[in-house]
Amino acid sequence: MKKVVLITNGLSETSWFLIKEINNNFKTLVVSKFGNLSFFKKILNSTILIKNYFLNTPKKILYGHDNFKPYLPLFKKINFVNIQNNDGYNSKEVYEIIKNFKPDIICISGAKKIDKKILDIAKISLNLHHGFLPFYRGGTSHGWTILEKKFDYLGASVHEATNKIDGGKIYNFVNTIPLWNENISQFRRRLYLTGAKCLIKTLRKIDSIKPISQTKKNVFNYKKSDKFLNFEETVKKEFYSKNTKRYILNSQIDLSKNKKLLNLSKKNFVTFNKKRKLSNGFYIVTYHHICEQTLPKENNIPSIYTKIEIFKKHLRFYKENFKFISLRKGLEILKNNEIKEKYISITFDDALSSFLKALVEMKNYSIKPTIFLNSDPLILKKPLHNHLKLICHEFFLKNQNYDLKYLNRWYKEIMVSKKNDKKLNNGFSSFYKFIISQYLDQKKIKNCLKNKTIDIGSHTSNHKILSDKSFDEQYKLIALAHKELEKVFKKKIDFFSFPYGKISQRNFYSEYIAEKISKFYFSCSGGINTKINKGAINRIGIHNEEIDDLNNLLLNQYSN
Repeated sequence: MKKVVLITNGLSETSWFLIKEINNNFKTLVVSKFGNLSFFKKILNSTILIKNYFLNTPKKILYGHDNFKPYLPLFKKINFVNIQNNDGYNSKEVYEIIKNFKPDIICISGAKKIDKKILDIAKISLNLHHGFLPFYRGGTSHGWTILEKKFDYLGASVHEATNKIDGGKIYNFVNTIPLWNENISQFRRRLYLTGAKCLIKTLRKIDSIKPISQTKKNVFNYKKSDKFLNFEETVKKEFYSKNTKRYILNSQIDLSKNKKLLNLSKKNFVTFNKKRKLSNGFYIVTYHHICEQTLPKENNIPSIYTKIEIFKKHLRFYKENFKFISLRKGLEILKNNEIKEKYISITFDDALSSFLKALVEMKNYSIKPTIFLNSDPLILKKPLHNHLKLICHEFFLKNQNYDLKYLNRWYKEIMVSKKNDKKLNNGFSSFYKFIISQYLDQKKIKNCLKNKTIDIGSHTSNHKILSDKSFDEQYKLIALAHKELEKVFKKKIDFFSFPYGKISQRNFYSEYIAEKISKFYFSCSGGINTKINKGAINRIGIHNEEIDDLNNLLLNQYSN
């Protein structure tokens, strides 16, 4: 059993949770001010936590909020070193006690900066920080994240504790996104406890985790002196703002079992708080597949298609309400803080060949779109798993003597087949050729680049969800695919977009790799860009909406 030293304030619910969980799973020494808490104060704190738990239970029932059970102060004896004040954490006495304990790991949560000589006692020293690193270092990181409207980056990091504040290698990160009708006290409690659980999870898997160094771009150290007058009130105002509610709507985080009530509450907000006109900013809209007709819902075909006639209507709507610019030009305007009107740029993901239909229409408006490419279809001639239902149905429409069930099975076999597999030239031949024809080939893309009608970015090799992948796996999917595409097209590729695009479908490894390989990288979970500060740039997913629905979709975007 590993020996763990926990250095914590001992005066908060997060501390009590960590004390209990680490003590239950490891041989533990706790260094804190917990001994200064009288029996009466323990009872008082326990009463408050239990009362708040029951007061918040209705929101758990109605909206699905994760109302953690209360974690109460410990009344039983543990291996414990009590200190009187913050200076005690680095005292000679504490140093000697920790040294004699011979810990494998030192964990820090909610304590003053610990001296290097103490950190060096253990092979591994970890700190729990409630912010995404390196974007948000220092105190009250979640407050700065809210003020900067970078809600995707709310969460907690477990990182190597060093003599540089929040500067060590990253072991883990967990997102904590605000929920519908959650108050800021509930959110903070959930943020702190989710972070504490992430630390416990990290401790249990410490031997299999590969820590990574923080990126050198977008490093921000927030100090206590940076806080302005009324900082806390301003954070609360932004947290409860209509803009934040619009982010929550677009994030589609839904934990509720009572979906009717939750959806009614959201619908009422949209109805009574809709913006009267589109806001100024840089709108980046994302399309995938252009088709001739509406596809049936019963076959579970993903809603990543747009009918060509609908797409034409979209272009006319954009022309009437926006100024068309390329992605590159829009980013230049953002960087120079020159947003004075409504700009729009069109992007396409996955490089399906139906893009060429859209390109013909976009040329009428002098639009230069950006295509985000996956390397597997282009280089290995392998289809993407997320197109299985779509492409099988398209083939079935032209060859109805086939059974869709068998087409789906063949598609899966083709995805894992080798380049010279005999089945590709025999039994699957016509189907395989059709599948490959559904993707743009290198020649067509090179021709478009030569004519300067498009720009390109990368989109991983195979469009797999990234959140459950290791660093090495993601490096292959993101970085190696990006380099392969640069080699094929003999040019530096500045752009990268995450597959699926939502924060829940990637992790901190994804962010760090994306930042290293690209000049700009993009999500697709909604949002209007008004500035470039940190992390992924917002894109808005567009599907087969009629104009009224498209207008409402754009009106209900949050601004960063």
